[in-house]
Amino acid sequence: MEKKGKVILDLEEELDDSSLKEKDLESVTNTIRKMWECYLRMDKEGYSEYLSKDVRRMSQRTRKLQDGKKEVLNGLQKEWEAFERPDNIISEEMTIRNITAMADDESSPSSVAIYYWIEVEGGVRWEYEDQGLVLQIFTNEDDEWKLAHQIDGWSTDYDLDEDDYGEEPTFVFDYVYPVNDLDRAVEFYTPILGKPDFVSDTQAYFGLREPGFILDSSGLFGYAEVKKDLPNGYAIIYVEDLEKETSKLKKNGVIFLENTDSNPKMLANDSMAIAQDTDGNVFVLMEREFSSSKSKTSLNGLDGKSDYILAAKTIAKSWMQVDSKTIAEIHGEDGCWFDNTRSNIRGIGQGEEDISENLDEFYWEKYDKSKDGIAANLSVENLKETTLGDYTIVSYERTLIGNGNHPFKEKAFVTHLFESPDSVLFTFITASTENDGFVVELDYTGHPVSDLEEAEEFVVAITLVHREGAIALTRCD
Repeated sequence: MEKKGKVILDLEEELDDSSLKEKDLESVTNTIRKMWECYLRMDKEGYSEYLSKDVRRMSQRTRKLQDGKKEVLNGLQKEWEAFERPDNIISEEMTIRNITAMADDESSPSSVAIYYWIEVEGGVRWEYEDQGLVLQIFTNEDDEWKLAHQIDGWSTDYDLDEDDYGEEPTFVFDYVYPVNDLDRAVEFYTPILGKPDFVSDTQAYFGLREPGFILDSSGLFGYAEVKKDLPNGYAIIYVEDLEKETSKLKKNGVIFLENTDSNPKMLANDSMAIAQDTDGNVFVLMEREFSSSKSKTSLNGLDGKSDYILAAKTIAKSWMQVDSKTIAEIHGEDGCWFDNTRSNIRGIGQGEEDISENLDEFYWEKYDKSKDGIAANLSVENLKETTLGDYTIVSYERTLIGNGNHPFKEKAFVTHLFESPDSVLFTFITASTENDGFVVELDYTGHPVSDLEEAEEFVVAITLVHREGAIALTRCD
C-alpha cells in the first residue's frame, strides 16, 4: 500500500513525563505534527513558519549541520531527493510515539524541550520501515512555538512496545577487495568513495556508514589473490566468540582452510578463521580484541570559559577517560543519554545507574582502550552555546579518530541540554559520518554461485542475516 505524506500523532499512549499544562502541550504537539506534514509535502514555505531565525538543525537524515533558518531551508531540497516522492509528496507515513515534554516554567513556559520516537512506513517501488528519535527545543515567540534546536537519530531498532532493547544484528561485516598495488588502488577509489579513513602498509579502509570497504594487498595468506577479469573480494564477518561460531559452522558443513577453525590466523591481537562456501567463495570470521597499550587519548576544541561549556568539556573528557561515574552524576536520576554512533538498539538511557551501565558494558566495549582511556583523538568544531529561557544548549560537531589497533574515523553531532551547569537533562549523540565521494553507502555485496538454491541453503544455515548490509547471491552460467 502506498504511503504518502501522512503524520499520525499517537496521543493515546500515556505521556512518559510532562511539566506542561494541557493547552500548552496540545499547542506544541500540533506544531510538531504540522512541521512534519510540511516536511513530507516538501512545503518549504510552510515549514519555515515554524523555524526560529537562529535555529540549529543537526539531523542524521542530512548529516550536515544547518545553522539559521536560511541554511535549514536551503538544505531541505537535497535532503528530500533521497526519498521517493510521487506527486511531490514524500512517500512516508510517520507515527509519533512516546512523547516526553519538559518546560522551563510550568505556568508560563518560554521554552519547551520535547523528545519522541517516530515510526515510519514508506516506499512506492519498494517498501521499507524506519524508526527515529527526535529531540526538539521550541521557544515561545509572540505566542507561537518556534523551533530553536533539533537533533535526531534514525535507523534505530528499539522495541517501543516492550520498552526494551532491540535485537543485536546476527553479525557485522566489512567487504574486502584484493589489490596488487595499494597506492594505485587508493588513487582510483578516492574520487568514488572519498578519502580513506586510514591507510596501513597493506590496507586502506573506507567507512561508508557500515559496512566498510577495504582495499587489501596482503593476499589473505594466498587465498585472495587478484584474479584478472574475474570476480574478486570477500567478506570479513565480525563475531564475538570465534571458537563458538566455528564450532557451530563446522556442524553445518562449512569447510575451514588450513585448520584455521582450530588454529586461527592472527592479525595483531585479532584472531580469524578462513572458510569457503559451496562454490569456493572465501570469507573470513574474525574476533577482535579491543585493547591497545601504545595509544594516546586527546581532546581538542572545546574551548570556552562559560560554566556550561566547561561542563560539556568535563563530559567529553570523562567519556574519553572511560569515567562513567562523573557522566552519570552530572545527568542525575532524571537525565537522559542517547548515542547511536556504535549501536541502534539501546534506546534512551535514563538515570545514573542506567547511563553508567550502558557506557561501561556496551558503548565503550568496542573501542580500543589503554590505561588512559579511549584510544582516539577527539576534536570539536562549530561549538555553540544557546540560552533559551531557563535552558542552555551546548552543541557541536565531534570528530573521533581512533589510533589503536583498529583505526577509524567517526563524525557525530552532539547536543547537551542543561538545566544548570551541574545538571544535564539530555545528552544526544547521533552519527553524522559522511564521505566526500559520490558513493553514500555500501548496500550489499555479491557472490557468484553455480547453484542458487544450494548456496541459499548454505547462507541460511550459517545465519548470514544483517540489518546494515546484505550478501547477495547471483547465479553465474
